[in-house]
Amino acid sequence: MKHFNPTRTAARMAAIGLAAMAVSLAVTPAASAKELIYSLIAPGHPLNEPIFGTWSDQVAKATDGRVTIKILDTAAAPGPRLYDAIRTGIVDAGHTFIGFLAQKSPLIQLSMLPMIAPSAEANAVALARTYEKYFAAKETLDGVKIIGFLSNPQGIMCSLKQPIDSTAALQSLKMWSLPGYAAKAMEAAGAPVVAGPATEMFALVSKGTVDGFNGISIGDAFAFKVDKFAKSCTTVKGGVFTAVFAVMVNQSVWDSLSAEDQKAIESVSNEAFAHLSGASDDWNAKMMQAYKDGGGMIVVPSDAFQADLKAKWQPMHQAWIDMATAAGLNGQEVYDYYVAQVADASK
Repeated sequence: MKHFNPTRTAARMAAIGLAAMAVSLAVTPAASAKELIYSLIAPGHPLNEPIFGTWSDQVAKATDGRVTIKILDTAAAPGPRLYDAIRTGIVDAGHTFIGFLAQKSPLIQLSMLPMIAPSAEANAVALARTYEKYFAAKETLDGVKIIGFLSNPQGIMCSLKQPIDSTAALQSLKMWSLPGYAAKAMEAAGAPVVAGPATEMFALVSKGTVDGFNGISIGDAFAFKVDKFAKSCTTVKGGVFTAVFAVMVNQSVWDSLSAEDQKAIESVSNEAFAHLSGASDDWNAKMMQAYKDGGGMIVVPSDAFQADLKAKWQPMHQAWIDMATAAGLNGQEVYDYYVAQVADASK
């Protein structure tokens, strides 16, 4: 994976042109390489290399080196502003948490509903397929082209105090949560919520400002260094919430690429890129074991607790179906298709 320090000035284009040694003095220009400057949302995250490093290598190979990806060592903008950084051309490409795009892109939020998917890979694949079939023509983002989705493993609920083994126990804790569906899930369950980006989580958790945290995977609990504060973590079938990220390219930059290179990049993006989320599942399983080995308690909800949460969160699913229908789709059909693709990708 190539890295780029934004504080340095780098040449963006190589000089081209070869003089022909003929009476005609004809000149045949060599094909110029295109280097895309890419911003991560969380530089330093342990999964950046196995996912985005792998993908950047695939892009270079697929285009025979005509298009390469340089990844910034620091984020080009705070997470909520990364879409604008890509749209306005501050960087050529990058990815951002789709929860920050909820107002502009409500349809793709389907992938983050509670209890929606058992794994990161299945969720990303289902979204890639559903986006291509239903969403791409209906929901576009101004100034960018979405070329893939990355999913985290299912989110969990972790407590700094007593285990979360019932709705009553959950309601007694003030929970930090990612914004969007993660926060709404806590509100629907009756738990007090402090919502914000993951970069703010450590300060709140480490100081005991909140009693627990919700919506991130156990792997991200390690990545953001809050695992050591959690006495127990509760896993819900299908996840309390699943964080999903959209990979996008500035539209003008995309349009400047040849049709051949666009096709080559798409061949290693979209559903092909979605399968890279499997690296998240593998790493998450290792971190789950590390958490247990370190003395952490994993709580599996009882059937009654699981059913109670499902009942409280079902209106969120219906609200998405109703919204999609109002947007001109058959909401129930799309929802059922998504669920079917999750099941297919989970085989």
